[in-house]
Amino acid sequence: MLAYHVDYWDRLGWKDPFASASASQRQSGYGRVFGTGRVYTPQAVVNGRLDIGGSEAVRIQAAITRELARPAPARVTLGATWSKRMCTATCVITTTPAKPLSAATLTVALVEDALTDVVTRGENAGKTLTHQRVVREFRSVPVTETIAPVVFTLPEGSIPEHTRVVAYVQDPKLTVIGAAETAWRAPVQLAPVSP
Repeated sequence: MLAYHVDYWDRLGWKDPFASASASQRQSGYGRVFGTGRVYTPQAVVNGRLDIGGSEAVRIQAAITRELARPAPARVTLGATWSKRMCTATCVITTTPAKPLSAATLTVALVEDALTDVVTRGENAGKTLTHQRVVREFRSVPVTETIAPVVFTLPEGSIPEHTRVVAYVQDPKLTVIGAAETAWRAPVQLAPVSP
């Protein structure tokens, strides 16, 4: 699961520090695909196929279990290298049997765990919330034969050990057809070479 924080509640006087307009636009895209045009929070979208209220944990888990039982039409191989505050992600996508993915989209996301913030307004005013699997930044590109590496700069204050990269491919109806993730790994320190 990924948590895309939307910014359309910012007008109520408290700004979610992890929210973005691009996450709101992404959610609106699901509203169009589902034919409802509606978006709400919390909302869970499972595998790009199902729209479930975010508080309905039992339904969400059952839907995830069903979706994980489906064979994935595409295989995503994801690699990531970390250097100080930078992460470079590389993706290779294959299908079995081989079929064109020209209309598919690849999304690569930098995700962070154990984020906290103090809410100052609204129904959660005064609470300190802890968030997991928060999408800090993401890029979506058309799937082509050659996919350029995606480079992320970790946001100020991010703890590298709490970050990971997730990549997933969606068909034109936004159904997820393949995914992969990799956690942060400390850059390899090479021993000095003796003369």
